Amino acid sequence: MAEALETVRVLDSTQVSSGPFCTLQLADLGAQVIEVQIAAEGDPTRHDQPRTDGGESGIGIDLNRRSERR
Repeated sequence: MAEALETVRVLDSTQVSSGPFCTLQLADLGAQVIEVQIAAEGDPTRHDQPRTDGGESGIGIDLNRRSERR
């Protein structure tokens, strides 16, 4: 089944929660999201609490799961 936004490409330069959440929704609808972040730092939410045993931010994992899907 075709996804609603499969022909759409989005350049995401957003940070913190609301922008990445919006592009996550677009990715869930089939858009190709190209994420641009600050080199060596990434989105500031990657450093938030709570952290996993591996030192990753829970919110950072949730908002950036789209990179694992595509």
